[in-house]
Amino acid sequence: MAIRRHSKELRAWIDGAISLSGHTDGAVHAAAGDTLAVAMQQGPRAEQQDCGAALLWIPAFGFAPRCAAVIADGMGGMRGGGWSSRHTVRVVVERCLSGRLDTPRDMLASALAAAQDEVLQALHGNGGTTLTAAVWDRGGGMLVHIGDTRAHFIEPGRPFCCLTTDHTDAGHADAIDRLTTDRPAEPYRPTPPDNSLIDVIGVPDGILAERHVLHTPSGGRCVMTSDGAHDPILPARTAAFEEDGDEPRWTARRSVEEIWTRLTHEQLTDNATVVAIEPERALRQADQELRRGDALLVGPTGALRYALR
Repeated sequence: MAIRRHSKELRAWIDGAISLSGHTDGAVHAAAGDTLAVAMQQGPRAEQQDCGAALLWIPAFGFAPRCAAVIADGMGGMRGGGWSSRHTVRVVVERCLSGRLDTPRDMLASALAAAQDEVLQALHGNGGTTLTAAVWDRGGGMLVHIGDTRAHFIEPGRPFCCLTTDHTDAGHADAIDRLTTDRPAEPYRPTPPDNSLIDVIGVPDGILAERHVLHTPSGGRCVMTSDGAHDPILPARTAAFEEDGDEPRWTARRSVEEIWTRLTHEQLTDNATVVAIEPERALRQADQELRRGDALLVGPTGALRYALR
């Protein structure tokens, strides 16, 4: 596959989905039967420093579909925070579609290394971003996390849970506390609000990332949030995430919309971004909507399709 020859075209396509525009603020964008969904809100900040995207594609070199979700939050108050988050999301999408990497683990390992190197070279340690990203195929997936964006996992019949630990002083103390006490783990235990990031992309020696092996659950959803959207997650979990026999099944889009409804009643103090994906259903949707070599990217400006062939 000749993706290298079309790298400028591919990057322009990615930028078209993740760049900021008049369609960015407050809009919920979804695709592939509402299995991929993204929404962003700038809030009172002078700059939108978040970025997020969901991706579904069938590689040109094979027939097995893959999907991914990624969210990044630029470090507030530092030069290039918005650039760092958008560039890091772009790197993850590019590495997924590169055609040279076979497994979710390889894609994310390559993306982490490239994002750290490129952001560090561009900003010389004076700016950076958090990152939470996951890639699935039908055999399962991998999630990587660095910073205080979060990944929440919802699977029918199982407790709602937060997969990630905030890489902050409070998050570190909470993780140590959980390891050194005998109290049972709670199904959902987010760390307290804390802006003291101790691990991010773009700062020297700053990517001691968490890694989680994932499966591809039937009916399950992964919902990622930047820290400006953390607060509505806990009160929204019953309505937005846990299955109810009297309700139609919750899609990725409906989960994002539920969080967004709750955000409209709050006084935002930060940028807020939510990315949701239903891995198993998205992979089945790819068989219906995509051909070999097709990619579908949902970002802040909407859903765009691209031919990798």
